[in-house]
Amino acid sequence: MADAIHAVKWSWAGEVTSKAIAPLAFVAIATILSPEDMGVFAAATMVTTFVQVIWDGGMGKALI
Repeated sequence: MADAIHAVKWSWAGEVTSKAIAPLAFVAIATILSPEDMGVFAAATMVTTFVQVIWDGGMGKALI
């Protein structure tokens, strides 16, 4: 049981860390880029995220 709790803690920490780093990186990049470049970056990020959501959804169903 202790191993399961330990695994859940590490899994949770990994999820929280990955979700927290993305917005911080986005803010850091926003301070570096010009407004025009930031618009291009934001659009590319939206497209990439959208494609990733579709890809992950299809792969989960295919594996099951």
